[in-house]
Amino acid sequence: MYKKIMKLLYSSKTIFKNEIANFGITIKEYKIFFIKFKKTIYYTNNSSNKIFKLDSNKNHIPFTNYEEIKKYGSIKINGENNTIILPDTKNLDCFIEINGNFNKIEIKGVKRPSKIYCVFEKNNDNRELSIGNCELIGNVNFRIIDSNKKIIIGDNCLFSYGIYIWTTDSHSIFDINTNQKINNDKDVYIGNHVWIGRNATINKGSYIPDNCVVGANSFVNKKFNENNCIIAGTPAKTVKHGITWKY
Repeated sequence: MYKKIMKLLYSSKTIFKNEIANFGITIKEYKIFFIKFKKTIYYTNNSSNKIFKLDSNKNHIPFTNYEEIKKYGSIKINGENNTIILPDTKNLDCFIEINGNFNKIEIKGVKRPSKIYCVFEKNNDNRELSIGNCELIGNVNFRIIDSNKKIIIGDNCLFSYGIYIWTTDSHSIFDINTNQKINNDKDVYIGNHVWIGRNATINKGSYIPDNCVVGANSFVNKKFNENNCIIAGTPAKTVKHGITWKY
């Protein structure tokens, strides 16, 4: 009786599976307490898209089948000549979606269980997310829309939970007289050994120097130039100088 009840409350099945040039899409449907949800394992619509794994010597080893990629979570690519480079680790849980061409995502490493949500929207090109060897990426949402924009993050960083790092305002704002867009995307740079507290937002045009701390719930929207500072507030400002931190 117990087994029948558990089967009724929780079940999973593959509802769609297709192979495309050695990779493909697998969608599983889960039911927990009568609530259904779906998880896409991996998809690419063009063989010019490449996914690599970094070995211990930082060589790029191509994945040979999507079974190897399942441990990273959900990855979808729609476009041509896109590249994803992932560390050889079980600590990374991803949702990655790339739309467009010649885009690149590289994550060099995470030491502790980490969760990343990354979307490149609107079929634009030449965008980049680069993340160095990090201590922890607790739960971070990355978003890039416009072409030729990037998010660059250094080594030994620590990211808490509920963090948003965007190059974009998401929706466009136009001058009513000229009809020109006035809120274009801007790059985001985060240096080495930066600690970002929970629920912080790092908005377009932000630059956070080495060895800084960003306080919880802060909204960063400009360039800071001084290392070893605490940056906090909405909008954020430097609140303390001459600090360092350790995990």
